Amino acid sequence: KYSQAMSYVNKALSVEPNNRRLIDMQNDLMLVMGQKTVISTNYTNGNETFLEAENLRFARDYSKAILLYKKNIQQNPNFAPNYLGLALANYEMKNFQEAKNNLDIYLNKEPKSDFAFMVRAKTNMNLGETQSALRDIKSADALFSNPEYKLNEAIILSEMGKYQQARDILNPLSENLHTFLIFKYLGICDYKLGDYKSAVLNFDRALILFEDDKTILPMYNEAKRRI
Repeated sequence: KYSQAMSYVNKALSVEPNNRRLIDMQNDLMLVMGQKTVISTNYTNGNETFLEAENLRFARDYSKAILLYKKNIQQNPNFAPNYLGLALANYEMKNFQEAKNNLDIYLNKEPKSDFAFMVRAKTNMNLGETQSALRDIKSADALFSNPEYKLNEAIILSEMGKYQQARDILNPLSENLHTFLIFKYLGICDYKLGDYKSAVLNFDRALILFEDDKTILPMYNEAKRRI
């Protein structure tokens, strides 16, 4: 499925090689697929240092990538993709405050990047800034409606204790998408709302998809006991 999505994105980029949202989607897909990036020269403006930094990031050599992004920023501070790449590398290194700082700069330059808003939402969650995370993920979804953004919104709402609101988002998602995270958080919401039968059903579905997650077992066992 990822390769098929990449094919569609690449075809779109052949028509619109400078479309930043498409480029962000390409980068995200490459990260998920564990591939090195092959970025158009139109996007890099022939910037070999940036291209090398991107390749290092996709190869998961984050420390070296960070050094090259910073070097490139010194040489070309107005080239916005440097800040996004630096933010993504820092995010993977769990340097969340540094990631946020660079995402702030990038979004100031590229305020219509839904992908960057999504990453900043996740970054804010790791910093404990749930209200900021919720604003960011809603901004991402407003720019480009995406089930992943709705899922992240539901996760943020769940972490904020707004279980009914989270469930109202997750339930329609589960009709077409059968993923571990959707069923895990549906189970959590059901458990917190006292619907133990539904919680057990959704935890069962989650564990079928990813049985190694032990974090839900206490709630799962308690819900079974309460039925």
